[in-house]
Amino acid sequence: TAWHEVPLPATNPQLALEYRRFLSGLNVDFTRWRSELIRELDPGKFVTTNFQSFGAKHTDYAQVAKAIDLNGMNHYPPRSPELILDYYRGARGTMLPVEQFTRLLPVDTGPGWMRLWAYMALAHGSCGVVFFRWRCCRWGQEQHRDGILPHDGQRARRYEELAQMGAEIARAGERIDRTRPRSEVAIALSYEARWALEAGLGVPAWDPAQDAIAIHDTLRDRNVPTDALDPREELSSYRLVFAPRLFSLDGQTAENLLAYVEQGGTLCLTAPSGVVDACNVSFDTPRPGPLAEAAGIRVSDLMPLHGPVPLHSASIPGLEGTEASILSDEVHPTTAQVLATYGGGWREGLPAITAHRYGHAGGAVIYVGASLRGESLSALVAHLCAETGVAGLCETPAGLHVYQRVGPDERLWFALNYTEQPLAFAPPGTWVDVLSGETCAGEIRVAPLDLRILAGEIVA
Repeated sequence: TAWHEVPLPATNPQLALEYRRFLSGLNVDFTRWRSELIRELDPGKFVTTNFQSFGAKHTDYAQVAKAIDLNGMNHYPPRSPELILDYYRGARGTMLPVEQFTRLLPVDTGPGWMRLWAYMALAHGSCGVVFFRWRCCRWGQEQHRDGILPHDGQRARRYEELAQMGAEIARAGERIDRTRPRSEVAIALSYEARWALEAGLGVPAWDPAQDAIAIHDTLRDRNVPTDALDPREELSSYRLVFAPRLFSLDGQTAENLLAYVEQGGTLCLTAPSGVVDACNVSFDTPRPGPLAEAAGIRVSDLMPLHGPVPLHSASIPGLEGTEASILSDEVHPTTAQVLATYGGGWREGLPAITAHRYGHAGGAVIYVGASLRGESLSALVAHLCAETGVAGLCETPAGLHVYQRVGPDERLWFALNYTEQPLAFAPPGTWVDVLSGETCAGEIRVAPLDLRILAGEIVA
């Protein structure tokens, strides 16, 4: 009968999570209703909607994807991590940037960047790009924002860049359409875990997305193709799955992850995982909750790291002398093997990273009890890739990344040079340059802020 009778969700972690879930559910239901209406009134058209930028976490887009035909998104690389392309592609395997970067006033982007970032989207599985927008607005809120044409409507640099790309897509588009990304590694990121952690702990720097971005960037730098999806999706095709900061664990997610490990997969969890259930209620069993037995550990506490702490390890090459940071779980192995310990402060000698074999198919759970960045994360990722038989596509110099799309009769490698210097790499075998038609073997050069699209035979 009065507003004061309505509890404020923000003051209670359980109500806050339920409120976020409620808001997301409203958006999912609305999207489903609109999609069904469009299909009824205008059949034969695909239905999409804009998942926006990576900072938008008001809605569980993995659930929205089930109500539409094609995932849409914003792609503004200067302010969005590259992870967004794989995460918004999700389990569907393709997506469409309905707002593709043209220009941003605060970003100094010279010739080549607009085209390069559009090809970045295609390399990650996009089925096309919709540039934002044709001509800059002469008034209104976005008066000085994006546009192919400037305010005067005259052809300029961005128009010529778009024309170049249009001619290239006319030659390569059909071959790109016949391919999709193929990955042996996945990052399982949960919206509900992000909501629960934010409601329960309220520390923005601990957002699970931060670990996911760092892991994704590290895999990208090794040219390891990566999928990113909800942890409730099918995982059996992956050799290695990272599930960063899975703070909340519902029954379906726990069962899916356990089944994945029991079938022989390697699961890497990062702190804090398995802290609360689907209602944001703390487990009264050891953390990480339903995954504790599979991880072979008991976690008793979570605390911040006010400064970097060195790591000791004889098990992970390159980890010795690197650092952990941001936060730390207090880990007690029960049946797990300790791969790394802390080398300073009151944590000295305590476990930082553990590994545990689980199931009869050789599966394993790796638990990282702190946040790793830079050299420490690179060492861990290299170790896990080696242990699971995951190899990068090829070696490249810093600033040159290679992405893969695979079709029924050929595979495409997109080699993108994000530097202002010419770079070279040597992919194995013989390739055909899709844009020029020339045959390539040995060292292949990529011009500054440019790319090569190479077609090769399927490798089993």
